[in-house]
Amino acid sequence: MTSFRVGPAQASKPATNTCIKNLGEEELYTLLERLKERLRPFPEKSSLLILDSTGIPQRGKTQELKWMRGRFLRVVQGHARLCLAIRYSQEEKLLLPVGMSVSEGYAPDPLLGVKALSAANPGGLLLADAGFDSGKIYEEPEGKYIQMTQLKGGGKVRDPRRREIWKAFRLDLYRLRAVGEGIFGALKTRLNGRLRNLSVSNTRKEALLLVVCYVLRVLLALFRWFLGLGASRPTGE
Repeated sequence: MTSFRVGPAQASKPATNTCIKNLGEEELYTLLERLKERLRPFPEKSSLLILDSTGIPQRGKTQELKWMRGRFLRVVQGHARLCLAIRYSQEEKLLLPVGMSVSEGYAPDPLLGVKALSAANPGGLLLADAGFDSGKIYEEPEGKYIQMTQLKGGGKVRDPRRREIWKAFRLDLYRLRAVGEGIFGALKTRLNGRLRNLSVSNTRKEALLLVVCYVLRVLLALFRWFLGLGASRPTGE
């Protein structure tokens, strides 16, 4: 089977920093929507939607920086949390983010998940881990997807919505959720481990910009492949 591969691209740090300063968060969400329009056939025929999140350190939890604030050396602590709704096309082996949200490092997954899901096209099977076992997540996609969420705990399931999910749960399908980790691995590799910005707003925008650039690279790689310019078929894995 032919596989899609997205090759590495060299990013210009000054250009990236300029984009982060000049763009607002809503503009980055709009950019993702426009890119999704160009890639519409792929998410539409994908039957799997993966919901997952990851923490991305800001420089380092206790890394001392090389400048002073008053009499004291500045120390950065914490990280950003990025949540993605990812369409996975098994035929093309393609991972494509279709919804995203970002907040401070310890933001609850259900709140981030609701925002990411609100941008995803309905249909198919929704795979999510126990961090998204919440009434908020059950309400947002109700009637839009077949939910397959890993439930918390091993006790009696009293909520009727959770009971339906528990009955429909299939481990062989749920295991495909791990494929979504490929995107987070790719993003963190490009970061070399951590976000570079210090301000909270710029850190959030940097994380969103990473996702937009990832989708743009998928689009450009597909374009080159369709034109027969020698590029290998792109993949999100």
